[in-house]
Amino acid sequence: MQKYLRLFLNILQDWICGEKEFSLEELTNFPEEESVAFSANWSGKGLSTVVVRLLVITTEAPSQTWCSGMDLNQENQKRLKKMLLSKDQSSTRQLQENSPSPVHTLIQEEFLSLFQQVSSLEIPTLAYIRGPVLGGGLGLMLSCDYIVADASCIKDIFFQFAEVKRGLVPALISLFIVPRIGISVSKRLMMSGERISCEEAVRLGVVHEIAPQQEILDKYSKLFNEAAPNAVRLTKKLVHSYAQQNSNQLNLVLDVFRDMMLSEEAKYGISCFLKKQQPNWSEFVMSKM
Repeated sequence: MQKYLRLFLNILQDWICGEKEFSLEELTNFPEEESVAFSANWSGKGLSTVVVRLLVITTEAPSQTWCSGMDLNQENQKRLKKMLLSKDQSSTRQLQENSPSPVHTLIQEEFLSLFQQVSSLEIPTLAYIRGPVLGGGLGLMLSCDYIVADASCIKDIFFQFAEVKRGLVPALISLFIVPRIGISVSKRLMMSGERISCEEAVRLGVVHEIAPQQEILDKYSKLFNEAAPNAVRLTKKLVHSYAQQNSNQLNLVLDVFRDMMLSEEAKYGISCFLKKQQPNWSEFVMSKM
């Protein structure tokens, strides 16, 4: 999914900026097996006059997992650890030269850039949720401007920062989540790994509303077709300026992510997850003493 979403966003951003021309088919021709669907609402009579108003990210099938974040299979873990360790060897020299750490650059390019792409897209973005959202999927969801749940799938929808249960830390996504839902709610959900229902998510301000699919699409299409596109773009840019992260905060997040992925806790927690076993953290701690 990540590969196709990146491609879609690149095409869409180039079109919005007027740097390239694309056919409408290029914005919709993605593999059917991909779990998340991307669609854009546009207005205009011909391709040259099209104005893209809204990006909707959703699942094709009801009750299907919207996004579960990072793939934790063993092959991906080995690849990531190898990259982190190889880049880490040259980090000291780069820091002495006052250059960006290779490890930080790698993490940003591999993981953080997708959330940044969605968050910084010039048009409004809407996450339409029809199934569970877990881990890094919550980072993608909360990178969107609007979050709406399908009323017909409400019994199947839940939200969970499951990282701590697997010896992981929701590090990168915290950059988008904490400013969005606040420190208090972030602590409650991220530190405990608690699973919350759709109704609870609305109460906490994680989800904006629950409504039938067509009603939502009609509502937001109408709203943005009645709004001046450039005014919407500049307003989004203005609001985002109030939540800019400083370099110290970003470096801390990148360091936490690296340390987490190379930790013994992560190794044990992910191993249990892949074996479908419940980790015994008390036993794990005692074995390290």
